[in-house]
Amino acid sequence: MKIRDRYITKTIRNYTLAVLLIWLSIYSFFNFLGELDNIGQVDYTVFQAFKYILLQMPEVVYKQASPIILLGCVLGMGYLATSNQLIVLRVSGNSVLKLTALTIRTALIFVIMIMAFGEIFAPIASEEAEKGRAKALGQSFVSQNQEGFWIREGGNYFNVGSNIDGKLFIDVTI
Repeated sequence: MKIRDRYITKTIRNYTLAVLLIWLSIYSFFNFLGELDNIGQVDYTVFQAFKYILLQMPEVVYKQASPIILLGCVLGMGYLATSNQLIVLRVSGNSVLKLTALTIRTALIFVIMIMAFGEIFAPIASEEAEKGRAKALGQSFVSQNQEGFWIREGGNYFNVGSNIDGKLFIDVTI
């Protein structure tokens, strides 16, 4: 990889990471505002709210990856264009097609990393967040998988094999 290519990749990477940081900051702020009503109920503290929000972030990154990466690439290339570096790159022999391919390659690296992160870590973290929040608020927690879902009510556990129209449950085990 040439120095020019590394520079463009670094610029796009830095802008994408900046967009990611800003996106997560805004998400965290508004999610914390939403959690303020629950703070003080049962055992739900500010620390529990921060833990809940922090554990929800991998899912947010996974679900919002497309606009984050798009904005990062647009801002990175926009920076190169406004500082006339893109013109210098074009004059030095880089075609628009090569610059586009380099941008797409950088975006695909982000997509692959976020997909791996989201498919492996996000479901575990989200379920842990919901469990911790439900426990701190004294609520029941419902865990769902391919074979129905589980409900815990006090000391009893219910396994519902399948659900028809939200009214009729089949294969209920206590």
